[in-house]
Amino acid sequence: MSEDFIFSVLLLAVGLAIIGIGAYSAFRQKIYFNPADNSVVTEVDVPVFGKIKTNAPAIALCFIGLIPVLFASNAMKNRNPKLVKFNGEVQIDPAIAADISSITVGITSGLWSDTSTPAGGTPISVGISVPDSWPSYSAYAFAFGGAKPRPAIIGTNLSDPKFKLRISP
Repeated sequence: MSEDFIFSVLLLAVGLAIIGIGAYSAFRQKIYFNPADNSVVTEVDVPVFGKIKTNAPAIALCFIGLIPVLFASNAMKNRNPKLVKFNGEVQIDPAIAADISSITVGITSGLWSDTSTPAGGTPISVGISVPDSWPSYSAYAFAFGGAKPRPAIIGTNLSDPKFKLRISP
């Protein structure tokens, strides 16, 4: 798990704990009536701070608990996964290069596309950034246009993020 996700989960747990303490205190509060000056005093027993006498209800703790929950939510809004760049090359057999109109190369759901017609036999350098958290990686290349080319698919991994594909009949 990433550090920002762990931090957000911890903030969420702290916020929910504060909200829980506030709700528990609101249900367990004692109201005292002082007949001398006709005032009502609420006494709240907060586990960390002890007994607090206040005219404000313990429900305020629930609203204070929303602050870390909102911080956790904001931390996760624009969260992007760490990416690893796979570098590779694709080579087309010169015998079928004239019939190929375009090539699509990818690593699972990452995509690089070139719609120009490459020269046969000349390797095409490709760089594709994909998340580093996937359980497996497969590099693939498809050529569009010719009747004979087969797709090229190989497995690859994070320890050596490179691949070489050859499109041939």
